[in-house]
Amino acid sequence: MVNFMTTKKVKENEKSLTEQAQWEQRNLGQNSSSFMPPVVQPPLQPPMPPHAPLTIGYVFSPFLLLRNIISKVVRKIERKMCD
Repeated sequence: MVNFMTTKKVKENEKSLTEQAQWEQRNLGQNSSSFMPPVVQPPLQPPMPPHAPLTIGYVFSPFLLLRNIISKVVRKIERKMCD
């Protein structure tokens, strides 16, 4: 019984959707002056190639940069303490 009711509801929904589509087609023909053409999207641009590295043979690492700065500062402090 449940399957029969579900099938009946599905068929009713299909019928109403078909009627709605037919109604919209008839009205579209009558109101053709208000029809807006679809918006055409511009073609996608190909992705940009990756930039070449700024320095050859060196990979930037924030950790290494910070370590180098700290070691330079420590050396300067040690020199001043020794003087």
